[in-house]
Amino acid sequence: MPNREGAGAFLLRLKGIGPEAASILTNEAFFRDFQNRREVAAYAGLTPSPWQSGGVDNEQGISKSDNGRVRKIMVQLA
Repeated sequence: MPNREGAGAFLLRLKGIGPEAASILTNEAFFRDFQNRREVAAYAGLTPSPWQSGGVDNEQGISKSDNGRVRKIMVQLA
């Protein structure tokens, strides 16, 4: 991924990403360096939230923690 200045232009070249989504992702998420896709998902709050009680293991969906604006735009893009 290019630096922050070029990230918006890079995102705009992708199909399905418009100026608003590119701006939000550039300003809210890509100001820092992520080592892998799991770090991006954790930052956006898109990681699973397991629940365990005794011998019962359930998934409760996404955790909805961290940056809500990034999570919202990533869900809309998906």
